[in-house]
Amino acid sequence: MHGYDLENLLRLNDVEPSSPLAGRKVYRAGKFTHCKAIGWYVDEYKRAQISINLTNYKVTPPHVVLEEARRLAVERGLVVTGSEVVGLIPYPALLEAGRYYLQAQGKSPFVPIPDILQTAIFSMGLADIAPFDLAKKVLGLPRGFPKGLVRTTVKEFTDEVSRDTPAPGGGSVASAGTPPSTVSNPTRPRSGWTWRIESGTRWCWAPRGSARRAWRSC
Repeated sequence: MHGYDLENLLRLNDVEPSSPLAGRKVYRAGKFTHCKAIGWYVDEYKRAQISINLTNYKVTPPHVVLEEARRLAVERGLVVTGSEVVGLIPYPALLEAGRYYLQAQGKSPFVPIPDILQTAIFSMGLADIAPFDLAKKVLGLPRGFPKGLVRTTVKEFTDEVSRDTPAPGGGSVASAGTPPSTVSNPTRPRSGWTWRIESGTRWCWAPRGSARRAWRSC
């Protein structure tokens, strides 16, 4: 139904079509575990499409698979023009992707959660093909409280202070309390240093290429 040349497809996967196929594997091992994928060429759009099913994002994160696809495309003189989530993506997976791209961009991870998620959406091209609605596409997205304390002016104020934008005066910040991101972001390294994660919980910074013992304390 997809117009495949089955014999050619089998040969590409090192299977001889004329030999008995019963009980034999008809796929070739890939680069990742917990990852099942198939690709085909869509003549109508003059594009090749890869359809991927990830069964454990903790072992094989979506952004890692996407970056490998981009790398392989560049080797062939091609470019990945976009990606799309069919169904839902777990909140921790998108959050990890956002932090990965922030680190790759040399930016601080100490920014509001919505900013981290938007970084993931933009960097992965999740909205390039179709609109990406966080509320509908992210499984386990923390619930907001529009009328509660976390959505008050103070919350919005501390979020803005933690961003890499011109901030209000120190007196205004002090009067509202000092959020950790207000301290960490102005003191973050600007060049020649990189963010790292120690024990999966604490963000540290150190000279690029330095040994672990040279990391600055968090």
